[in-house]
Amino acid sequence: MLTWCLGQHPNILALEETHWIARQSVDLNYLYKLGTKQKQHSSLGIMRISKKDFYQYYGQVIGSLISQNRTRIVENGTQLLESYDLLREGNYSLCRSPDDPKIRWVDGTPENSFYVYGLIRMFPDSKVIHILRNPRQVANSLMHFSTVGARDYNEEEAYLTWKRIVEACVQAEKALGEKTLRIYYDDLLLRPEFVIRSCLNFIGEPFNSDCLLPLKHKINSSIYMHNDDARLQHPVALNAIKYYETLVAELPGETNLSALRTLVKSFYEYCNKQTPQYLEELSGWASKLVNENKRMEIELKTLKDQLRAVNHPMKVISYGPKEICANNPFNLQPNGDSAIWVTTKNATSDSVIVLGDTPLASSAHPNGGVVTAIVPKHLYCQPGEFQLYLQDTSTGAESNRITLKVLTEQY
Repeated sequence: MLTWCLGQHPNILALEETHWIARQSVDLNYLYKLGTKQKQHSSLGIMRISKKDFYQYYGQVIGSLISQNRTRIVENGTQLLESYDLLREGNYSLCRSPDDPKIRWVDGTPENSFYVYGLIRMFPDSKVIHILRNPRQVANSLMHFSTVGARDYNEEEAYLTWKRIVEACVQAEKALGEKTLRIYYDDLLLRPEFVIRSCLNFIGEPFNSDCLLPLKHKINSSIYMHNDDARLQHPVALNAIKYYETLVAELPGETNLSALRTLVKSFYEYCNKQTPQYLEELSGWASKLVNENKRMEIELKTLKDQLRAVNHPMKVISYGPKEICANNPFNLQPNGDSAIWVTTKNATSDSVIVLGDTPLASSAHPNGGVVTAIVPKHLYCQPGEFQLYLQDTSTGAESNRITLKVLTEQY
């Protein structure tokens, strides 16, 4: 809600939840280690690039990426707002006037709470606004998340989620001091103009009444009948409420070096936990790509074979030996088996000889136009006739059929 409010300001562009920007701060930590692993023999070591400069460089690149695509963000985002029917009353807009400069941008991703130190390193001039909300309200919302297309949290999970995020934000407040501002969700509802003025004053922008418009239309909110669904059945809930009451009652503390050290330590611990997962994801993606490539190769081969079968159908021209007598071996192989050969046209390496309803153990030699096969004795132990044809095992395509006769047994 606050992201959309600030995004109505002529100089501020509202971004949808990005996730990837905060995640970049974790990836940069890993990449910097990789780029300086051999110290002066590494590429970053040769350039004498500090981690601070490395982070800021990528922050500038991301800032440029957003500013250079501002028009696309507005155009495509406006189409989304139209599909959600949020433009009809004029309370929401990505750009209220063609003359709006929109030089700055605001990102309201909740997970940013865990990446504050990394984000500050990427964007050293940025400001952080922490919205503190009663944990019971948050728990109620999370426990009914299915009403907005997500999964429902259980009570313990909902309160733990609230506490983890709030603790991370409070830690950032103590470490960064004037770079952070805490506002209260209830104040945003009860004293909206006061809160919006406070936020704009904090980031150095003049007040604009358009920033109050989104508060007229509630969006992306879980739906439930009453506010007593989180019934405090778990100690975690009681602990979260007690923590919230303490935060509301306390006066803002001064920035201290110890808090900053804790913030830095927490961020790098988070990086170390995320990096193995990141590498595992990359490995998983690579494996999926390899499997997908194999699947596509098989599919492409099948399509080629099917196309060839249509344009160049297999044909049986002749077979041999011509005289096969019942119960008499023929065309004997070194192991004593009887064998048959078929001269063909357009046979493939996957072609087999079929005799009656029995596919034979075949060897295809398409370049020579011949397919050979071993004939089991039960197929020629008595006189009779069989339909002989070729079948491509990869496509199922069949050739023409000819009649093979097994003659009366000779003595």
